[in-house]
Amino acid sequence: MRQLFMILLAFFLMKNAFSQEYTFDSLFFAANQQLANGDTDSTFLIIQNIDTSSTSTYQRVKYLSLISETHLKSNTSNNRERAINFLIEALKLLKATEENALIMAELNDKIGEVYDLMRQKESSKIYFQSAYNLRIEYNLKEELYKSYINLGINSYRFGRLSDCIDFNRKALTLLEGNRSATDIAKCHFWLGSAYNFLIDEVPGNLDTYLDSAVYHAKASKNLYANAGDTIGTIQVNSLLGSIYTQQENGPAAIAVLLESVELIDSLEKSRGQKMEHEVYATTFTRLSRAYELVGDFRKALTYSNQRYSEVIGILMEKERTRVAQITEDYRTDKQLDQAEQTAFFASRKARLFSIGLIILVIALLISYLIFIQTLQKKKLENLQAMVMGEEQERKRVAKDLHDGIGVLLTSVKLRLSNFEDKVEDQEGYRESLAQIDNACTEVRRISHNMVPASLTKLGLAEAILDLLDNVKASTQLKVKEEIAVEEGIIDEEKEVLIYRIIQELINNSMKYAHAQTIALSVTLSNSTLSIQYKDDGKGFDKTEIKEGLGLKSIASRVDILRGKLQIQSAPGNGAEFNINIPIDE
Repeated sequence: MRQLFMILLAFFLMKNAFSQEYTFDSLFFAANQQLANGDTDSTFLIIQNIDTSSTSTYQRVKYLSLISETHLKSNTSNNRERAINFLIEALKLLKATEENALIMAELNDKIGEVYDLMRQKESSKIYFQSAYNLRIEYNLKEELYKSYINLGINSYRFGRLSDCIDFNRKALTLLEGNRSATDIAKCHFWLGSAYNFLIDEVPGNLDTYLDSAVYHAKASKNLYANAGDTIGTIQVNSLLGSIYTQQENGPAAIAVLLESVELIDSLEKSRGQKMEHEVYATTFTRLSRAYELVGDFRKALTYSNQRYSEVIGILMEKERTRVAQITEDYRTDKQLDQAEQTAFFASRKARLFSIGLIILVIALLISYLIFIQTLQKKKLENLQAMVMGEEQERKRVAKDLHDGIGVLLTSVKLRLSNFEDKVEDQEGYRESLAQIDNACTEVRRISHNMVPASLTKLGLAEAILDLLDNVKASTQLKVKEEIAVEEGIIDEEKEVLIYRIIQELINNSMKYAHAQTIALSVTLSNSTLSIQYKDDGKGFDKTEIKEGLGLKSIASRVDILRGKLQIQSAPGNGAEFNINIPIDE
């Protein structure tokens, strides 16, 4: 159906080029309709036929905003950068006046939100602050709550939790009696999130802050539920699960998280597609921790394993969808090319006479044969490249899979070992440990033929933070981290290798060094990525390092990245790793 629409649209627009012109408003409306239906290809095709040479400033701003929104629908780092560029171009068209202030504030907010999605909090802060200044300067009181919400989110990103609370309280004050239940729910959500983590900054007030976190989270949940916002309800349930876990209220945490599982299943059935894998990762991780609190270690292990099954399944499905989309785009391009050729020659046919018509038919036949041969050759080349690329990827993943799920399975086994004396069902306990050993064996088996999803889709900084969160949630290991790497600076292949290095360092600390505390610093300065890692484990003699998948794997990846590795360790004194990697080579 989509292919038919694209072909008809191509004919329609070509016909228009030879007859009357569409108005800006009619084409703009048609593009918006296609974007609302999720068809970005058709939207871009219509946008290309919009003539902006005689449009007003406001029409031009609308046009650039539409292009930006279309790029954002693709949800990739490159398209987000393009979206920001178009929004900035739209912003430059407007002068700061009372008449333009509302539009300019909204454009600044949109740019800030995109930067927030990209986790570029410094850039996000600049544009959120600009929107706030415009609303203050031109007395846009009814819109001021938007700035308070955005500045609160930005403060949360910077870890300024008190500022986050202050901004959201101001927003709630302005929203009193307001019809925007979703915005009020959002304020309560960020207040609950801030109070949930404020206990780390102000020790001694654990119960007070957690009670405040529960109050705001429940208020947010009620508003989202009344508004029928399932995604918002799932996010709040995840927050409540985290709070109840900190309160060591396992039954309450299990109740809200199981509700999230039901909502996720319901939403997926209505949408016909899977949720983002981060949703499963967070929900099942917290469910596993909650069941540990109530002493049900079987279910804790079940949800821990289920988390990896779901996440890997979703990521692999995305990869299959991506390949299918490439194939679909290839077919669509072929049909559009054929449609353009047919329309061109059809328009020429009416203007030609006897001899010209014969020449045209001969030229058309020759062109068609050449076109078919070129397409067949290109198709064979693309298929060959795809197969070769897939084989190379399988070879690379065979080594990396050991460093992925292996770390997390080891964490589960170590954590279960801490409860050996507390488990009454010793036989069941031993069976659980045996299941973990079997899972490790299965990982080694499938590592030769399974292709995991790219870790770099999260971005390096977010992927490292997610890894550390998993370690904190599933082990007793204390983690100190400092991650300062902006997304988009390092290419994806290097990001995967860097992530695997850090993953293997943590694995060694838990599996071999039996460390209690680790410290990780990842910083970027003068085109050099510096990784400093330290643990307080049992250490080792560098002259007696065994040839295994651990340190050898780390060293080989550092060599591939043309980096330098320094190791300082001695028996009983822990281990320290200093790695410097150039990123501009």
